Amino acid sequence: MKVGDLVHLNPIHFHEFDECVGIIIEVDKTINSGLYRVAWIDDSHGQEFGWFNEDELEVVIESR
Repeated sequence: MKVGDLVHLNPIHFHEFDECVGIIIEVDKTINSGLYRVAWIDDSHGQEFGWFNEDELEVVIESR
């Protein structure tokens, strides 16, 4: 995953929010995993931005 990818929450972890779409706006890579800051297009889950682990997100459309 990289900045610009469209993502949604992984339905394995977030059953009720798996259809919210966001865009990755920042990546913080660490040795073991990465954190991704997502700006949500639909803030129906109560937040405009959020940090998520790689396994909590699924790519809908990859950026170029």
